[in-house]
Amino acid sequence: MSNPPENYKSFQKYHKAGWIIWALIAYFLSLVIVGYELNSSRKMLLTTTKNDIVSLIQITENRLDGIYTNTFLKLEKTLLKIKNLELQKKLNQQEMYNIILQLNHENKYLITAITDENGRHMTSSANINSKIDLSDRDYFKILKTDDTVDTIVSEPLVSKTHHRWVIVFAKKIRDQLGHFKGMILVTLPIEGLTDTLKSTLDRPGSNITLFTKELTVVARWPIVTDIIGKKADIKKPQSFSIHEFEELVSPIDNQHRLIGRQYVLNNEWILAVGFTTKEIFSKWWFKFYTYIGLFILFIVSILVLYYRQYQLEKMMIAQEAKLVNSAKLSSLGEMAGSIAHEINNPMSILQLSFDLAKRELNSINALQSNHKVSNFFIKIDRSISRINNILHKIRRISTDQGFEQHKETDLKILVSTVVDIYKSKTQEKHIHLSVKESISKAIVRCQELTIQQVIMNVLLNAIDAVAESQMSDEDNRWIKIEIISEHEIPEIRISNSGPKISDSIQEKMFDIFYTTKSKSTGLGLPLAKKFMEENNGDLLFDSDAVNTTFIIRFNKTSS
Repeated sequence: MSNPPENYKSFQKYHKAGWIIWALIAYFLSLVIVGYELNSSRKMLLTTTKNDIVSLIQITENRLDGIYTNTFLKLEKTLLKIKNLELQKKLNQQEMYNIILQLNHENKYLITAITDENGRHMTSSANINSKIDLSDRDYFKILKTDDTVDTIVSEPLVSKTHHRWVIVFAKKIRDQLGHFKGMILVTLPIEGLTDTLKSTLDRPGSNITLFTKELTVVARWPIVTDIIGKKADIKKPQSFSIHEFEELVSPIDNQHRLIGRQYVLNNEWILAVGFTTKEIFSKWWFKFYTYIGLFILFIVSILVLYYRQYQLEKMMIAQEAKLVNSAKLSSLGEMAGSIAHEINNPMSILQLSFDLAKRELNSINALQSNHKVSNFFIKIDRSISRINNILHKIRRISTDQGFEQHKETDLKILVSTVVDIYKSKTQEKHIHLSVKESISKAIVRCQELTIQQVIMNVLLNAIDAVAESQMSDEDNRWIKIEIISEHEIPEIRISNSGPKISDSIQEKMFDIFYTTKSKSTGLGLPLAKKFMEENNGDLLFDSDAVNTTFIIRFNKTSS
């Protein structure tokens, strides 16, 4: 069988490389497209979330503005009614109490009070006879001392009436000459503001916080009471009209959020809304990991396909080599048959002539009387027998083992026979030959003479290997034959102390005509392997063994 042409092999390599290149190009193009899509979808999510934050700030501002406006309207109404009563000379504690009760009835959260010029309660919606002193409050001091300020909103503080966090809306009361005469107060509990913030927030993982313009925390939802009235460690918005956004980790709950901030209520307060990035990008991350999984699956699939193609090519190369060997063996068989045929006829004539000459000489007692001639005839007879034996082997090769029948054979007897044949040769070369039998029974069904030939071929190689080694000590010159059972199947292991066989030689040593010896045909191991395969077995080289070891193995069907 001829080898494939070089241009065909080049085409195979080009086709394989082209397939891999196109797969890689497709992979990287997919990466670019998916990366662009993921980046675009992330930007879109951020834009949508920012729009949601802006919308939420506007809704919350409108609701807070309603509270803010209504509270100041109450202060104005209360002031007007007080002035009317004062003009009518009817201003007293009871009348003032009735006024603030009427105004306070409109909102369950509000507590209204009126103080004198010293900051002491004249009356309160919580207690008509309240005498709480507010002169230490900052908002009182500002209204009393700063003639330009008529109304003020306090920082968050703890109410002296009910001891809860509140903010105070205060309006100055003046006499007819414009002098400070007292205050009208509307106290708004922080929980009322918190309810307002809560009503606008319906997104899981989000929060909303109201600050003074000095970044003091006024109210927050979800509620965290520990931070009310404290300065927050965040940046002020740089502009009064533009919404500003920032991604940061909250110091309160350690959640990573996108925060939007904006001045509200005449730029007196700051409203901040935060959405957790985990909630914002949950679907995006799902898409991201899905793509990652698909890319990993793609790479694994490519690797699996490449590996399977590699295995297939390896198997095809092995099959090709096997076919080449089979073709060589077939050619060898044809050549051997032709040689055997050409030699057989002259040998038949030679054998017949020899037998006739021997018979004639025996009839006149020429051989018995002449020992020298008798020895010559013996040598000729042995040589003719040897040539006939060689021809017999050649015919077996050419006719696929001839007609030798399979029969039950004891491997121990076969090994013993071969050892007896080569014992003198090993002794001559100072090689210690030993046999170890690890099983009591070693019966296989095979062609007896063929398997004997296999053992002889392997043993001859072992003798040559040890003989060619540089070791002179007989203890280091040895051949061991073991008959063992592997998974209840007998096998013969032949190892020797000769030099190790290199990896490059291992790959080719069963190829027909391959040899490293100057006087070898390269047929011994290939034919031995072929004979074993035709006897439902195999001839193997044990590359894991410490010393050079060949295994003559039979399949279970042979056992």
